[in-house]
Amino acid sequence: MSRRSSGFKHLEPVRLAALGPLKIVLPSNENTRRRTLETYIASNGAQIRSMIELDAMMGTLDLVDTTDWVTILPGVMMASDIDRNRFDVNPIVDPALTFDLVLIEPLHQPMDSVAEVFLQMLEAETARVNSRWTMLMKFTDLGMSNSAQELKRWSDLAVG
Repeated sequence: MSRRSSGFKHLEPVRLAALGPLKIVLPSNENTRRRTLETYIASNGAQIRSMIELDAMMGTLDLVDTTDWVTILPGVMMASDIDRNRFDVNPIVDPALTFDLVLIEPLHQPMDSVAEVFLQMLEAETARVNSRWTMLMKFTDLGMSNSAQELKRWSDLAVG
């Protein structure tokens, strides 16, 4: 993800290795995404010019919005930015970078009914967002669209 004036084409898939040296914002080592990101970067030939650690999401978004720094976030976190003009959101491909969402709960303390309802809502929204990203990627792969607005229109039709 980068600021809108970065030169990336919104929603166009990118290969990190093809982008050249990046100035990238990553979460600290305590964040589980950090290891995944470092492994992906190292094993796929991405070049890093500079790296900064920042765990505050609002700070990360503000830094990316106002500078030439970029960051990598799960697609589910960027779903609302597909339709806005603040950031260029670019799916990472060849190979795709994926994250798993995992529910952790105490073994001897089952979720109460409110938590179960929230979890069901979260699962439904995650499925909806993943479906939308999948549809966007299919249309891009097939060359059926070359504009973000057209991709959005097609994904809205396909996902509902």
